[in-house]
Amino acid sequence: MKKIFFYFIALSILAIIPAFSNATVQCPSNTTPALQVSDPACWTTYTSPGYYTTTTILCTWGSCVPSYLCCNTYRGFGDDFYSECVSASSPLSGYESCKKQPFSVCTNTCGGVALDSCGNEPSYPRLPADYTKVVSTYVAGTTSNICYYTTVASWSLPDATGKRMAMKVVQHSAPGSSCVSQSNVSYVSVAGSCGTRNTTYESNVNVWPAGSTFCSSGTSFPNNTSFPAVGSTRSWECLGVNGGSTSNCFAKRKISVINGVCGTRSTTYSSEITEWPAGSTFCSSGISFPKNPYFPAVGSTRSWECKGSGGGLSQECTAGRRDIPMGVKYKEGML
Repeated sequence: MKKIFFYFIALSILAIIPAFSNATVQCPSNTTPALQVSDPACWTTYTSPGYYTTTTILCTWGSCVPSYLCCNTYRGFGDDFYSECVSASSPLSGYESCKKQPFSVCTNTCGGVALDSCGNEPSYPRLPADYTKVVSTYVAGTTSNICYYTTVASWSLPDATGKRMAMKVVQHSAPGSSCVSQSNVSYVSVAGSCGTRNTTYESNVNVWPAGSTFCSSGTSFPNNTSFPAVGSTRSWECLGVNGGSTSNCFAKRKISVINGVCGTRSTTYSSEITEWPAGSTFCSSGISFPKNPYFPAVGSTRSWECKGSGGGLSQECTAGRRDIPMGVKYKEGML
């Protein structure tokens, strides 16, 4: 049960560790990272080896101080006596006697010690001459950090929102451990551009074509403009992003072009026919003017015009009626 509990705690801790993103992290020791487009900056630590250096120094004699021998005498077993003595540079209190010695104690710059009688005591020679000494010193290696980071060398083309991604990065290095890679995402201004719906449509097209767009870049406003009616225009804007300019867009739908064409009534009738035939028409296309001409009288004609629309042509139409043939007896209603 305890193992399960600790395993749950470990998973919980891992879950709250944030992922690195363009942050400075430590690389594997003493290796150069192969940074790619999405890798963060990192740094390595390098310690140079230590070494020894030698220096020749001059050892010179410095000050000399007097020497005193201070002693106390103690009685031992029976008639035996013994003394305890110490050397000092001046008389010490608490001792029975302090006798100045016939020499001085001298030291040099290299820590050497010698006795100097100052020429007063032949048994103690004068100080030796100054001398040189070779000193070996260990110099510890230095520790330094090298930081590796990337900058973007080339970008992808921006999308409709102005977002672009790094396509290629260049790696750099610099002393230290606080460099930061350039972000692999950037946003640029994009001008709004009209899409494929910005065109003129034939009158028989009544819906936006499949796959067509209001804007090739930017944002459409209004968001979903309705398709134009025959002979009308719809407008919208493609708004630029991140400070980009705006384009005004239009979709037009043509008016139907109808040419006027004479109908079946534009013909020559016999004198016996007295009215327009059932199902016949003044115009097969276009509009008749006048709207309802009278049927022609015997031996006469009747004219009208089939007017076109939407820029179409008009056509003049005529219906004629023959005279009553000679020798044919007139019948009532034939005129």
